[in-house]
Amino acid sequence: MNVRVLSPVHREIVQAANYLEEHGRLGADFLKLVYSTLDAIEADPASFPLWEANPLDTEIRRVILQRFSYLIFFQIVFDEIIILSIAHGSRDHNSWLNRVQQLGF
Repeated sequence: MNVRVLSPVHREIVQAANYLEEHGRLGADFLKLVYSTLDAIEADPASFPLWEANPLDTEIRRVILQRFSYLIFFQIVFDEIIILSIAHGSRDHNSWLNRVQQLGF
């Protein structure tokens, strides 16, 4: 399956890595974990749990990056994995749900 990372997610990754670098020099560790997790998602996306708090009528899966308290949200759409958001666990996750609606799935 192909993995597609939405443009806003690229910005979220950079912002989080910059923040973690400035507050503990952990930006590179965060990036390594994000990209290894994206590889794991690509290898077996159905192995990750559905997001139970999902308010939409569509399947969204999530992965917790334990070390950093960040989450990766994604959808499996046909033969593509779409990375919808990478956000800190304390963030309001409704802020990125419009991305799903814009995709029309």
